[in-house]
Amino acid sequence: MEINPLGGRTIILDEVDSTNTYVKTNITSLLNGDIIVAKHQTGGRGRMGNSWADFGEKNLTFSFLETNCNINKISILPLICGLGTVNALNKLVGQRSFGVKWPNDVIYNLSGDHYGKKVCGILCESVIYYDKVSAVCGLGINVAQEQADFDHVQLPYAASLKMLTGYDFEPMVVLDTVAQSLTPLLEQYMTSGFSPLRADYCNICVTLSKEVEITIGGQSHNGIAVDISEDGNLVCSIDGTLVKVNASEAHVRGLYGYV
Repeated sequence: MEINPLGGRTIILDEVDSTNTYVKTNITSLLNGDIIVAKHQTGGRGRMGNSWADFGEKNLTFSFLETNCNINKISILPLICGLGTVNALNKLVGQRSFGVKWPNDVIYNLSGDHYGKKVCGILCESVIYYDKVSAVCGLGINVAQEQADFDHVQLPYAASLKMLTGYDFEPMVVLDTVAQSLTPLLEQYMTSGFSPLRADYCNICVTLSKEVEITIGGQSHNGIAVDISEDGNLVCSIDGTLVKVNASEAHVRGLYGYV
């Protein structure tokens, strides 16, 4: 079995409920950097309990394991994964076509009918057993779906790499490119924290400077997204007051659309 760019093994499963769940269930037999790829996911999940639509091998769904994490670092891992995925997809298509909607939805960032469409979702979870803390990072990338696929499952804000570029990408090439992009970012983050990567993340974050609607505990507030804090929170100006918005507690979307 070949070693992947993250330093672990790549294990491909025909079908699984969720690659994140698989990693958590089998964590004692897995190694740091192991990547679990599923051809089909029957119970994929997104952030805040949202479900992930399975399109078989038209999408790329995988999770990787980071062992011996500091528990305080896990909350920003979704942002690091978002940054790495944006860098990888921009490299694949040869131009800066993608950005991130805070905290970690990878979206198409070129003007036109597909502006703001989501191509990748990310879910990072912590696992603690005995005195060891690990992180499971799951990514779902839309690779080859057609518009009819998203219409069928009522996902108006989703798009695939094929829809956006016209190219047929091999899912395992996409995986390898993302893993190569993530490797140095993860190493830098684990060593030096978010601070040296914060500016790069802000540069690809399409939420900043936008009017946004923030939903916290069922109540909505309008504001302007002005910054990303050192702890990965979105800093918003609401009625002239700067407020930190935590990704685990709030939904944020553009005032006039998804982005």
